[in-house]
Amino acid sequence: MTDMLIKEFPVRIYEVGKDGTLSFPGLMNLFQDAATDHACILGVGLPQIIPREMSWFITRCHLKIIRYPEYGDILKIRTWPKGRKRVFAYRDLELSLGNEIIGIGSSVWCLIDLKTKKALSPSMVLPAFAERDEDALKSDFPSIPLIGTCDRELEFYPRRSEIDLNQHVNNVAYMNWALETIPEGLTDGYIPTEVQIFFKKEARRGDRILSKVNILKGKDVLETIHLLVNESMDTEVFRQKIRWTRDSHRQI
Repeated sequence: MTDMLIKEFPVRIYEVGKDGTLSFPGLMNLFQDAATDHACILGVGLPQIIPREMSWFITRCHLKIIRYPEYGDILKIRTWPKGRKRVFAYRDLELSLGNEIIGIGSSVWCLIDLKTKKALSPSMVLPAFAERDEDALKSDFPSIPLIGTCDRELEFYPRRSEIDLNQHVNNVAYMNWALETIPEGLTDGYIPTEVQIFFKKEARRGDRILSKVNILKGKDVLETIHLLVNESMDTEVFRQKIRWTRDSHRQI
């Protein structure tokens, strides 16, 4: 079936954290990999559209995760495009270990003209491609609140290793910068079970990025709200909200 891709990923030693499980940024890297491969199969991947001076950019993502795979596990990602609306294209994913579904998610992508930086209608400029009428996660992509008070902030400068094919900071670098602001030890024993992400602007080499976090703590639950600001341009580039819950599968 061309309307869906199923891809397996062995969890490698360099993809896990101190608890031996795949990190959330690592998981997002694997989703990016599967989504890119599937777009190529559908004839609308980067090798096909960059020569036409177009590229895909993820704008929103909403995931719910039960548990994370460990080193040596084989993670299976099932992903499919599920429709287009104006300049937005929607893609869902399902994560599983063996026969157990461990996560679901939905994402929104934009097709951008690399010259003008304007959004394009995929239906107008791309060949027709297969879609699947199935929701892994039916989400209305709720808004992420703006940080009122900041519990901690750090400054980052994009490195060469964080620049992608589109010549700007890779999506996962934003998540790493956000997570770095969380105080050491605060999330030990917790896992991110619901994550909402809003990519707003690109960042490039030479930019100065300020990462801020607001921490809300309850019984067995944490919430962290993240904001990245490009101080060089005085613009907001990224928001993220994470719900952390006690990890019932592992003891740290």
